[in-house]
Amino acid sequence: MRPVHPGPDEPLASQRADLEAQLDGPRADLEAVLADLIRDSAPTDFIQSQLQAIVQIQRQIGTADAATLATLPAAVAGVIANAQTVAQLGRATATGNDATEGAEVARLASRVEAQASSFMRDQHQYDQLLQFDSDEDREAYELRAAERRRRYEEEAAKGTPEGQFHSGGAAFDGMGDLAVHGGSVDPALIQRMDKLGTSLSALRANMPAAEVEKFDQQRRDSLRAIMRSKNIPEAEIDAFLAAHLDPIEATRQFVRENAAAVTVKDLDRLDTGAQEIGERGITAKQDDIEERKQIPSSSMLASAKDEMAVLLSMGLTASDTTVSDAPAHGVAAQIANGPAPSRSV
Repeated sequence: MRPVHPGPDEPLASQRADLEAQLDGPRADLEAVLADLIRDSAPTDFIQSQLQAIVQIQRQIGTADAATLATLPAAVAGVIANAQTVAQLGRATATGNDATEGAEVARLASRVEAQASSFMRDQHQYDQLLQFDSDEDREAYELRAAERRRRYEEEAAKGTPEGQFHSGGAAFDGMGDLAVHGGSVDPALIQRMDKLGTSLSALRANMPAAEVEKFDQQRRDSLRAIMRSKNIPEAEIDAFLAAHLDPIEATRQFVRENAAAVTVKDLDRLDTGAQEIGERGITAKQDDIEERKQIPSSSMLASAKDEMAVLLSMGLTASDTTVSDAPAHGVAAQIANGPAPSRSV
């Protein structure tokens, strides 16, 4: 706003108005640059100092007498020249900040795109880990996966940081859905999801508010669908989302909770299987021991052969008959040249 000075009937009014009009353009230029620097949290002292110089000379114009007013055109020209120089410097600073910010956003978006495309390319490698309670659950999962892939390809095709932001979000949803349906048993998948989540959070902090709002809503809708697939009541879903306002962290937390449940279930299953195998092994070993008891050992057979050789060397012969006082083992022998009565051994 220009300073108050004598009315239009004052003899020097036209001269004053002309000088003040010359300052309007530079002042507006400086104010625009100042707004850009404030937005970027850049230093603004040099801009504010120049604006103050313009205000001061405008006040001089409004109150100067004829003699002083005659000297002000040169001073006004000097202020305008300085204002133009300062404005150029301010624009360069703001442009440099914008360029730096743009480069950072591009770097973050590129990292998200690399991690997301890697997962989308390798996603079917995890199919063998998928677990469903019914064919209907599997079909519902496949429909969600197909819709995510469509959205991923559509956003990635834009080739912009915003497109990479949203395509990365679609891939992140896919990781979460896969993880809670069996994929969490592979630590590599959880590591991938954590890395992409961290990269998305960094990019999200540098995205325009409208893009962040769109991204967050898509993540919440996707997480709600995943939670429904696990038969979680709507009231519990609402409470969970209300307690986790950051949708990236909300998805991570839900995966952590359900990953633990899957792991415990699998461990129980493996323990039960191992116990059954162990019990079968113990039974088989006991049966083998009993069977071995029924078979004479090689050492027992050798000892029997040695005893028979000794008896034969004493002139005893084998007989199929036994006497009443024969030993329990029932082996009869006779002396080769002895009397007719036999003796049994």
